Amino acid sequence: MSNEDENTLTLAEIASLLGWSERRTQALIVSDPRFPTSDSSGFWNNVEVQRWAAEQNDIGTARIAAPRYHRSPDRPAQYVGASLHGDGRHVVMTWATAVGDLHLVYPPVTAAHTDPAAAARWLPPDSYAICVVWPDWAFHGPALESVLGANPERQVQITWTDLRWFLGMPAPYWLTSLRDPKRMLEWKPGDPTVTVATPADVDLTPWLLLAALEDGETPVRRTLVGLAREAQRRATESAEMHMSLFGECDDRDDIALAARPLATPAVQASDVPRDVRRMAWKEILQRDDELACACVRAEGAYTGGRDSPFPQAARLSPELAATVLEWAALLVPANRTAAHAALFYREGPALVCLEDPVTGAPVIRTWEGEYLTSVPFVLPTDSPLSELILDDEVWIRTADHRLFLAPIGDYGGVSWGYSGTGPSMLAALVDRLLDDITSPATSEVDAPAGLEALFEVKHPDGTVFTREQLVQARSVRPTTARTSGDVEEQPPGDGGRRGDPHG
Repeated sequence: MSNEDENTLTLAEIASLLGWSERRTQALIVSDPRFPTSDSSGFWNNVEVQRWAAEQNDIGTARIAAPRYHRSPDRPAQYVGASLHGDGRHVVMTWATAVGDLHLVYPPVTAAHTDPAAAARWLPPDSYAICVVWPDWAFHGPALESVLGANPERQVQITWTDLRWFLGMPAPYWLTSLRDPKRMLEWKPGDPTVTVATPADVDLTPWLLLAALEDGETPVRRTLVGLAREAQRRATESAEMHMSLFGECDDRDDIALAARPLATPAVQASDVPRDVRRMAWKEILQRDDELACACVRAEGAYTGGRDSPFPQAARLSPELAATVLEWAALLVPANRTAAHAALFYREGPALVCLEDPVTGAPVIRTWEGEYLTSVPFVLPTDSPLSELILDDEVWIRTADHRLFLAPIGDYGGVSWGYSGTGPSMLAALVDRLLDDITSPATSEVDAPAGLEALFEVKHPDGTVFTREQLVQARSVRPTTARTSGDVEEQPPGDGGRRGDPHG
């Protein structure tokens, strides 16, 4: 018996979908009281059969409920439209099919691996299937995670080619980074691929607005425009990489690519010299307007303070380190600036805004009595290093008796007490500061072996090393071991405790 009605199924069609013989299929229909009954002409309702299959848990009936096993419809499924669900950021596109609604779910970047069973709870219980587009890629194309509306715990494996067969049209695909809900809600079948700018990972508005307010090609304008171009290019490169994956996937001809990234020129941070960038951020950090504060927060979130004169923050507790009391005694009151806003962004509300008068670093005294401050990238003095103090943080005292936090960059910090990058960076920093107190912080870890050995020791807080001790440690050279019993020459002792600076 032939059948041209996609809303009904014959016994032969049910058997074909199950992959069984007609005799075995007839036995199933007779023995299972839950199986839908046929009409007087010997046809079964397609939707009822699909829902019965979806409620089963064995592999055989999984075939009948999967879109890939349906006949290609005589006419395309009706595109109902798109709507927002979940947290209001998931775009759900819906098609009405002969066996119920099929929903294609596009999560935002921040929830890219949305569970299809969770998405099913947002949608009508009589939905046929829910397919979530994940950010992963398979040979077929973008990963699809799908469940059946009647049994959301049961996953169905389908591809984009299956979807095209089932819907009678290619389903649309947006790269994860190009998912603009407004544009997606307006999409309709047959729309051409649009070219759009890839959203950057950071809001470019504060940088571009402040740059626009600058008069001429100032360091601030050059730096902020350059940073915005860098962020835009980085986002575009990521989208272009995913476009290359799309071009190589097996199902690309069965997918309607909805959007492609707008090409952007190749740029890098070094297009604006680093001294220009540091000059610009020094000026911006001194401002007290909200636009400057927004620029600083965005730069901290994007680069970690890469070009700031104070690339990192430190939390200092007088209860943990006596050196903090000495340093804090010299702080002066200050008006809130963008530099203080950077500390707000990192640490939360503050009690009092202060400033280190020697380095110009912003300082906040918190409700708990601790101090939040920015750590300098370079020490603003020409007085040579006199002491190195290990007291919760690493401190530098110069010959004119000034006290500084050891300079650090945007890449990490210096430390002691183990064998690793932190002690190696401290050894390299001390090696440079002994020769030139104005040496900036870097990520270098190559240092004299004697200094590395010295800082791998777990010295107690309050330990002080004099310049002479550090110079002596730097001059120590490890001997070449000839036998397993040989040992290396050891660096000087553990230094002195606070109050006994000469050990």
